Amino acid sequence: MLALLLVFAPAFWLASRRALRSSTPTRWLRRLLVALWGVAVLTYATLFTLGHGLVVRTTLAAATPISDSSLAAEFVVQLTAALTTAAVTLAVYATLVPAIRDVQEIDLPMRTALRSLGRYALALSVLFAAVLALLLRALADDGPAVYWLLLLGAMVALAFANPVLAHVFRDTREPTSAERERLRERCDHSGLSVSSIVILDDMPETAGIHIYGVPSRRQLFVTERVLEAFDDETLEAIFAVHAGKLRAHYRGYAVYSLLGYLALGVGVLLFGSGTLVTIFIVLVAVLALPTLWAARRAFYRADDYAAAVVGRDELVRALEYAAEEQNLELVDGGRWVVFKSRPPLGRRLARLREKSARSEEMASTPS
Repeated sequence: MLALLLVFAPAFWLASRRALRSSTPTRWLRRLLVALWGVAVLTYATLFTLGHGLVVRTTLAAATPISDSSLAAEFVVQLTAALTTAAVTLAVYATLVPAIRDVQEIDLPMRTALRSLGRYALALSVLFAAVLALLLRALADDGPAVYWLLLLGAMVALAFANPVLAHVFRDTREPTSAERERLRERCDHSGLSVSSIVILDDMPETAGIHIYGVPSRRQLFVTERVLEAFDDETLEAIFAVHAGKLRAHYRGYAVYSLLGYLALGVGVLLFGSGTLVTIFIVLVAVLALPTLWAARRAFYRADDYAAAVVGRDELVRALEYAAEEQNLELVDGGRWVVFKSRPPLGRRLARLREKSARSEEMASTPS
């Protein structure tokens, strides 16, 4: 772990410094933040390559009456690995905080940044360890059939548990009467149906809007910055986009399909031969592109719905304001957009302006 830190921490710090000197620093910093998942995966894999599981099970069996093949032992193995992985990832993340502070032009103390992400990492580590330990013991004791049933159950439960997990991962509070009335009114005007509203108050400098839960129990989570920085028209337009995403089932294409590929891949690796693994890789390479295309189309349909609710010009203004508030670059994405589930904001805005210009041209043309 020390070796990984000695490699990753300076590398990410140098990359963040270079990002600040680039023409698109926000984009490069976001890529570095995504790359932290790679650090986590490599750290986790390194632990088990070096015999982490065997060491923990042997030590646990020698020091306690817990059997090294029990569910409790598997949970301890996975939890210690997850917590170690989280510690390494947090240490690397700390090297990015100064650059994030400079780019976003916000007062973000190191302690605040690490506390927010550390709480998320701790809750995620416990959840990951519990689910993985249960699946691995089911695979060892009961066979593939029970494993697949439990995995399917975990994926379904995740959809119901998302609002609960948001409360666990983040600092939340109930909205005041004025805040609730304002947000409810904007939801009603935009067509966004939610059962409750929650305010996130752990990162006041960040503007974030999230919808979690199943159709009858969806919850709206907004940060305090959204309430301060966005006027009613902007809120209504952004809420309309979220309502459009729900109507177009964007999450199903972008998230649940990814979970399906992941579950299928884990199953093939555990139960399949080398031939099946090869076939799976080929299938994913072929099927992923149409899935990503469908997700992008769903996002465009969401924009069209929002434009119909608030008007294209108002939607463009709201999206531009939100991008400026979050220091986002309006990029087109180029050819790499085929590998994304979410179209770049610059491309979305160009599409809306083009449709608006086409509508004006048709309106001005004599019939």
